[in-house]
Amino acid sequence: MHKLGNKKIKDPVYGYIAIPSEYIKNIIDTPIFQRLRRVIQTSYSPLYASALHNRFAHSLGVFYLGNIVTKRLKNSVVQKAYLEESVVEQYASTYQLACLLHDIGHAPFSHTGEIYYKNDKFQVSELHSRLCEIILSDEFENDLPGESESAAPHEIMSAIIGIKEFDDIIGDSENKELFARCITGYRYAKKSAENDIKNCFIDMLNSKVIDVDRLDYLIRDAYTSGFATTNIDYMRLLKAITIIPYQGHYRIAYRKDAVSIIENVVYAHDAERKWIQNHPVVVYEAYIIKRILENLKENLNKGKHKLFSEESLSITGHKLKGGYHISLMCDDDIIYLAKNVFPNQFSKEFFDRNERRHPVWKSEAEYKAYIGNISTGGEHKDIFMECMEGFNESSIPDHPVPVVINEKLLDNLLNKYQNKKENDLDNNQLNALKRKLSVCLFLKKYIDINKIPFDFIIIPTNMFISNFSKKHLQETLIVFGKSEKSKIKKLGDVCNLLKAESAEKDFYYLFYRRQEENEERSGKIEDIEQFCEGLFKSVIYPDDELADLEG
Repeated sequence: MHKLGNKKIKDPVYGYIAIPSEYIKNIIDTPIFQRLRRVIQTSYSPLYASALHNRFAHSLGVFYLGNIVTKRLKNSVVQKAYLEESVVEQYASTYQLACLLHDIGHAPFSHTGEIYYKNDKFQVSELHSRLCEIILSDEFENDLPGESESAAPHEIMSAIIGIKEFDDIIGDSENKELFARCITGYRYAKKSAENDIKNCFIDMLNSKVIDVDRLDYLIRDAYTSGFATTNIDYMRLLKAITIIPYQGHYRIAYRKDAVSIIENVVYAHDAERKWIQNHPVVVYEAYIIKRILENLKENLNKGKHKLFSEESLSITGHKLKGGYHISLMCDDDIIYLAKNVFPNQFSKEFFDRNERRHPVWKSEAEYKAYIGNISTGGEHKDIFMECMEGFNESSIPDHPVPVVINEKLLDNLLNKYQNKKENDLDNNQLNALKRKLSVCLFLKKYIDINKIPFDFIIIPTNMFISNFSKKHLQETLIVFGKSEKSKIKKLGDVCNLLKAESAEKDFYYLFYRRQEENEERSGKIEDIEQFCEGLFKSVIYPDDELADLEG
């Protein structure tokens, strides 16, 4: 398949990765791909100092794992005569290219920046239109999901950039469609043997349970950060992959010796999401970066010329508002602009850790211990969550912006409350206003006593829900035996999987600024339990805090 042979690149996780020489010359050594050296893989570096790996190394790792998968799928299809070898060979080649290029359009700063690829309404509709424009397939357009089930913006952009920049390598329209589907996870809906096999390849790059993208980042993130989860024997897992006929379709399945590894993958993913992605240091870093990007967006975007765009990722680039030119956009560009051209308080916080706010509680467990212990559940709990949500401007879907709780907000709420009759508020609006004002009055009283700055923000984050609860995991197919008559069972029917409890949609971190310690003050919130009790009561019994105002 590759006439010029292979070159080897040393990887700390897998050893030597063999890559076709033509891919080195025509893809990896190009500026478009080299850009990924300057796009950080995760947002974990504030928590783990060594987590500095990039999308470049990750892409090579996914390609390496994709090669292992390719051999297994090809052997399975050809040996069982599901399709002709030449047809499967073409699918495999396109899949390998998708593995290598699956992050080629990734935004700076991991997933924090990718929301700005969406349009002004924060929808992916324009990205979908652009992808359809370059693929030219009615079947692809018909299979596009709705907004709520769409691929991540960076996945759609990667499919766009990959096809645009490497059109001649990917091939004809059919190959481009499969390439885009592999990256976005958009499966073929029309039933046929060919589409079933294509869907198997798609599932092994972008699925809801196990794929080579997820495998590499779990292994690589743990290696570089030092965060110890569980060992993932990826070779044993991937060599257990096969394709089988099941209920009228060809489906991905795993031989029985992979069951323990499947559980390990899910456990590792759970641990990373729960203890790293939801850590308050990581959550606050994302908040700072979003505010920096909002500032750059306001200063640089003009009409169709946007900082986060297809043009900004290109070699030629384009001019933004003020005449600033951007090309091959990466983390370095954002850092330079935030530091030297459009600095603000958030860029100052980004570089100076002493300027940052600190969380009152430091994990979901602490939140449940302090707030959940006070809450009587039911109505009171819902009221508290609704009030916390009220301190975020959430007019944009999935993009709440925390409101700073300070003197300015307190004065604003006081004015609204004192003029409640003129504002013509209904009961629900008035109760929401009273609770928010009560929280502000409680915090003001607290900081006056404890001598810390009146400067708080409330940041929502997703409550952890284990992947062990996913239906797709329960329905993963397991093959027992080596013959065509082997038993095929769903994982959930033969394995007593770890159980996952349901959880609330969100929980909230409350951040505050500390003060330098001296003889008069500790400079921080000392008694968290007492503070949380006062905070909770200010929400549930706002009239107590507002009594002096009524008097």
